[in-house]
Amino acid sequence: MKLNVKRDDINFGCNILDLTVPRKLRERYKCGISYVDDAFGGEGFTPSTMTLFTGEPGAGKTTLMLELANALTGQGHVCLFNTAEESLYQVKMTCERLELMHGFVAGQESYVPKLLRQCTKLRGIYPTKQFFLIVDSLQTLNDGKYGEDHVNSQSAVRSLQALTDYAKENYINVICIGQVNKSGNMAGSQKLKHMVDAMLHLSIEKKDEDFKGYRVLETIKNNFTEEEARLSQTMSRGFCGDDSGAWWAPLGFWGIYTVVGVITVGIAGIACAGLVAAGTSYCNYQNQ
Repeated sequence: MKLNVKRDDINFGCNILDLTVPRKLRERYKCGISYVDDAFGGEGFTPSTMTLFTGEPGAGKTTLMLELANALTGQGHVCLFNTAEESLYQVKMTCERLELMHGFVAGQESYVPKLLRQCTKLRGIYPTKQFFLIVDSLQTLNDGKYGEDHVNSQSAVRSLQALTDYAKENYINVICIGQVNKSGNMAGSQKLKHMVDAMLHLSIEKKDEDFKGYRVLETIKNNFTEEEARLSQTMSRGFCGDDSGAWWAPLGFWGIYTVVGVITVGIAGIACAGLVAAGTSYCNYQNQ
């Protein structure tokens, strides 16, 4: 594992306090989905962030990423959703079911060198907009070391390395869906966890009878914030895309936060209820 994090304009041995952080790294870009922004510390995405997004089969990883791509486009950003898991016809039908309003740029490239060339072209077309790349999924990618037709057990590691380097060099945001094995753990080399800036995991609550079936979105790692987050909610037709009214409650002294949200579909629309896990306060609202 060798990431390209060295910068030639920084002299070895300099005082860390004398460094000037690039302005781009101090910017934050919200996606418009409140609980996703909260999972990234409340301020949204930091340019150059490489995020690995894992989850149980059937938890809704692709659904959530499609809604994220749609929301990012709605915020004025450029988002390329690149899939080698499903055909774009399947993706289009899913978007229709989710009733997405903004859409996104669609791609179906599994060969990483070609994918990155397409990203560069898109960035050239939209030079003033923040660029997001969502990849579904890491395990389908070919880094190109052995040509277009051959991969091996380390192809996922090399592909993630290439995506990470590209994100750092160009201050873009990359979110890569990673598969898990039958035990629910991330499939592939454990190096993957250490190569990314952030890691999110989507699971289905199975033990707590009161919250059984809820989707739990957990921030396992985020190098750009001191907070970890855990969000739980049910999924009906899709995830709740706007401000859910759920409450954040601090637990302990280390900036760990939890939120529990309930989504049910009723005649009047989507009803959301938030529960403060550390107390007994509730808040409810109707999304007409």
